[in-house]
Amino acid sequence: EYSFSPAAVAIDLESGESRVVDFRATRVAYNAMGSVTLHSGVPKEGVFVEARSETKGFYEEATTDNLGNFCLRGLLPDTTYLIRAVAKENLGAVAIERASPEYVAVNVGSEDIKCVDFVVFEQPKITILSGHVEGSDLDVLRPHLSVEIRSSNDPSKIQSVIPLPLSSYFEVRDLPKDSRSRLGKAGIHVGPLKYKTGEHHHKQ
Repeated sequence: EYSFSPAAVAIDLESGESRVVDFRATRVAYNAMGSVTLHSGVPKEGVFVEARSETKGFYEEATTDNLGNFCLRGLLPDTTYLIRAVAKENLGAVAIERASPEYVAVNVGSEDIKCVDFVVFEQPKITILSGHVEGSDLDVLRPHLSVEIRSSNDPSKIQSVIPLPLSSYFEVRDLPKDSRSRLGKAGIHVGPLKYKTGEHHHKQ
């Protein structure tokens, strides 16, 4: 962050002699500091933060500490950087779904930049699967119908069984995120049924 003039000085010292050498330090780069917290206000450690200059191609990175703080070093003057909290789970950083704000644009001048703060939302760990069953004579057959959720990797493994409600709408909670499931029907054979499904993620 500093350059020194002169860069080096060669001196010869006789026995018992001392000399004073002066260097001039010039600030050539600056820092951007801030914090990352969850929506609850709890500091988030291990979040990857980057500063990128789209026009000049400069790039710096940092990771939040146990207090959720980060310091991006080496930002060059007269340069605009976009600072983001990003998801880089493969590099050991904490996985996040999104951050607010999405980015902060800073123009580096002649001093450090402070209070670049983000609120992050973690990737949900649980999936909720919901759907609606349609078919003929459902009112008569409903007592004999249920919805089965099976693993697509092992169809013999039943993850959940739900009796078909009066509304014909069903919801299955606590499915592991990124798991693959197969939707089926159990009970008696009633011919073709139609069902619509949807899923959304829920953070416990």
